[in-house]
Amino acid sequence: MSDSPLSIAASITGLLTFVAAVIAGFYAHALGLRDAVDTQAEISSALDKIYLLETETDMLNNAYLASLIRQPDRKYGTGDFKYFQGLYVQSLERMRVMDRELRTSAEIVTKGDGYGRMSRVKRKAAWMASRARIQRDIDERKTESIRIFQIQLAMLSAKIDELSYHQNNHNSTCNVMLADMGDLSNGMMKLPPTPPSPTLSTSFPDRPKINNYAEISATPSQYHTPSKTSEVAPLISLPLRV
Repeated sequence: MSDSPLSIAASITGLLTFVAAVIAGFYAHALGLRDAVDTQAEISSALDKIYLLETETDMLNNAYLASLIRQPDRKYGTGDFKYFQGLYVQSLERMRVMDRELRTSAEIVTKGDGYGRMSRVKRKAAWMASRARIQRDIDERKTESIRIFQIQLAMLSAKIDELSYHQNNHNSTCNVMLADMGDLSNGMMKLPPTPPSPTLSTSFPDRPKINNYAEISATPSQYHTPSKTSEVAPLISLPLRV
């Protein structure tokens, strides 16, 4: 008994459906493997970015704390420098908050310790649920890094301007002092010479001038020595009473 054309068509359709299902299964498996590899790569890349941003925050925070520990009583600059320093502290605090949020999101994604199929499925599901938010937080954190770098440049520029102002002020003060000293020196040079006082004259015409102590003769005859007779007083006789 020959099959009817309808049954032959149904058999061919069933065979083609089976082949298509097998091909679709292999294709879905291949896509799953590719997505699994891409998901793991995306998670690793996101974790690397988070670790790098945390390291940057720790370095900036340690440098700021070290500056406070080395010189706790020092007031760093005035004016624009103080303003930009306040912005720097605020930006650094925002970076710490963003790093904590990224760390919490990363722990949610990587909470599966095993490498089995269920762990990979859970990790993939958690990553798919929070991938957009984590990428957005990473982009915002990078933007904050650029912002704090610009603040550092502004602080450096303000400090240079402040030092330049103080240096110019110091130079102006020195120039004024030098000009005053020059005017004083010129005024003293224009004064007439003071005549010598007659009471302070050092010339003595009646006294021989001795140029050197070696010219003094040691002959005793040049000096006056009193005689012995002149030193003895005469004796006076007094009358006696009986």
